[in-house]
Amino acid sequence: MTFKEIENWFHGIFTKAEAEIITYSTPALKYVEENGGKAALAIAEGVLAGALSGTPWGALLASMATEAEAAGIRLAEGAAAARTAATAS
Repeated sequence: MTFKEIENWFHGIFTKAEAEIITYSTPALKYVEENGGKAALAIAEGVLAGALSGTPWGALLASMATEAEAAGIRLAEGAAAARTAATAS
């Protein structure tokens, strides 16, 4: 093989890999973009409502941590499902 043939071979492999990465990651990233802000806003609203009602800060922070963890899990599961659905078709 010549150097140019080897270069073309690698280029073909990397081009295919790049296309597959975009195919697999784009739906997941779009899901997170669309839903991540909503999750953060819901957590912030919960903290604000708790603060306005006089809930102790320790309880608010504990609740926020629990809600953030649950939101992160939901986002990860939703992103995985979006990726799976997009690649199945």
